[in-house]
Amino acid sequence: MEIKDLKTENQETCKYLVELPHRLKFSALDVVYDINYVSEHYESKAKVIWVITTNLELDLNNDEFFQAVSQNFKEKRHYTYILPEGKEDYEERYNKKYEEYIGQFNFVYISEETFDLFEEIVIYDPDDIHNRSGFVLITISNDAKLYIKISNDNLVQYIDKLRLYFRDLSDLKKIAQYFQIMPEIKNNENLTNEFGRLFNTPVSIIQDYNNFISNLQSYGISNPLLEDIKTKLSPFRKANE
Repeated sequence: MEIKDLKTENQETCKYLVELPHRLKFSALDVVYDINYVSEHYESKAKVIWVITTNLELDLNNDEFFQAVSQNFKEKRHYTYILPEGKEDYEERYNKKYEEYIGQFNFVYISEETFDLFEEIVIYDPDDIHNRSGFVLITISNDAKLYIKISNDNLVQYIDKLRLYFRDLSDLKKIAQYFQIMPEIKNNENLTNEFGRLFNTPVSIIQDYNNFISNLQSYGISNPLLEDIKTKLSPFRKANE
């Protein structure tokens, strides 16, 4: 395991790092980073961020985190939050806290037993086969956190595993409804029909995703709206597509 640009004098952190290779049972992890390095070299370049976590209290109650997440929204990054079933109250609270950015984040709930021993995993640009990256976040103490990079081969497997849980028909129907009310869609009969198909037969549309996108392009959809559609549908597709 390589330690990358990690500068710390925290004794608890140093002790933890010495023991880390013996503690980790996830062989897919290879490089250790600090939070500043990840923010500068990965998060700042990402367009899509997946957060797999059991707890969003910092995003909701910590001013520093609120400012950081808000800045990401202002820079047009899209978040998908993956939480355990039973944590649905976070979505309502998040909608109130980040009301002006609704449409730039969505929530997916999966069985709690699917969560590993780690408290949080962050994945940047899961659809970008050249630049995607994933990290396990480990809190060592109140002022010490580590990001441990997931190797690419294992990251692809993990992304595909997560997408199995994303294939929720109700979520796809919500996405269809979200776009159906937009003037650009409502005023174009062909686009209206395509999103009607997405609402009525969501699984078949995702299975024939490339044709669906091609149809939207042929019917004259604008590039910004098309990119927004691709972003919102991305969690339902395979990592290598």
